[in-house]
Amino acid sequence: MATSLRAPELFNFSSSDLASEWKMWRRQFEYFILATRKDETDEEVIVGVLITLLGVEGLKIFDTFVFTSAGDAKKIKPVLDKFGDHFEPLKSEVFERFKFLRRHQLPGESFDSWIVCLRGMAKGCNYGASVESVLRDQVVLGVADSQTREKLLFEKTLTLAKACDIVRSCEASRAQLSQMSTDLPTRRLDDS
Repeated sequence: MATSLRAPELFNFSSSDLASEWKMWRRQFEYFILATRKDETDEEVIVGVLITLLGVEGLKIFDTFVFTSAGDAKKIKPVLDKFGDHFEPLKSEVFERFKFLRRHQLPGESFDSWIVCLRGMAKGCNYGASVESVLRDQVVLGVADSQTREKLLFEKTLTLAKACDIVRSCEASRAQLSQMSTDLPTRRLDDS
């Protein structure tokens, strides 16, 4: 049964953010290898699976790699690391923080989708122990609904967890109000 699992999606070599694309694809690949129990086979076979899943473009990139040890081209960790070096250029902490601070909730975007995105972006910002308070501040500053922002600002001791609860509650209330206003039956008064 494990060998019939769906392989990772095709790698998007034309993505505008190859670093993020690679990180996500690599994780999918590693879970695929684990789930199909290919991790119990020879490493050279796993490298073959990797190159096959990456396709012709991946093979072209693989052929450009120079390994420190001749056998490394047949070992999965060095090969994955080489692809990582290829797709993940050195990052500028300042630019990563700039992108994080500019990322506000988009119209129609759910809070949960947005906070997952923010958490992922924050990982590349090296905020360290202050990441929770920075995320909290970004939630307050970037939430799309101004009434929700007002509720967040009203809280004296706002934590990230509390901010998330408030935003989720407001989002759910708005959805319920919207549904209630569209689902109300209209009654006609009979003249008789």
